[in-house]
Amino acid sequence: MNALASHYTIIALVCAALSMGACRQRCGDAEEPSSRPPAGESRVFQSPIAPYQIEFGQDWKRLPPEAINADADFAATYDDRYYALVIPQQLPEVEGVDTPNLKSLKEASLSRMKRNVQGFEVERTGPVALDNQSAISVFVEGNTDGERVQYVATYAIYRGWGLQLIAWGPAQRDVALIPKVDALFEGWKFTEPSVQSSDEGGDASSRPTERADGQTHTASSPDARAGDDGPEAGSDSSQQ
Repeated sequence: MNALASHYTIIALVCAALSMGACRQRCGDAEEPSSRPPAGESRVFQSPIAPYQIEFGQDWKRLPPEAINADADFAATYDDRYYALVIPQQLPEVEGVDTPNLKSLKEASLSRMKRNVQGFEVERTGPVALDNQSAISVFVEGNTDGERVQYVATYAIYRGWGLQLIAWGPAQRDVALIPKVDALFEGWKFTEPSVQSSDEGGDASSRPTERADGQTHTASSPDARAGDDGPEAGSDSSQQ
């Protein structure tokens, strides 16, 4: 076992072993339609632990993330056909061992995913940008519970946090999955690690914001972002 594997616990894509049917069975009816915003409006989920927030359209329905992955803090579904999940992990610092980079985070997760998904096949890998920060997306297909599933797994590292944004849906409808992933990319913002909830200070905004408890409130989007001088990749998630 190499130093990285022995000193770091990389959160793996255990959710990738779930089919759409399994997700529907585990999550059930997590959100009433009446709780969704009016057509054309969007909501913003502010992570209570990790330095990110994500804006998502009213067609997405929030799900209890722990029903899919114990380490996730955001989960949602689009029409019970497409799913999205965010798994954040604070990367520990171990003396004498390099902190995981994007490549090692990706390889550790794909290694577990390969063990859990039958017919595992990486279609393509390419750079993307999340809030002007470099990230990596991997397109994978595999069989789960007799279903052929398309996965788009995206990896980012920001201020000592490893972040995985995973989306999946029926492989035969992969053309429809990609624009939904692109929309989530556009709604992704990194925040300061010290920000625990989006109602701490700042000027108020009329944009509805949801926290992990599902409550909606108004808050401003964090202005401070780091890494603007880093390498910038293309923002098209279908880039090969």
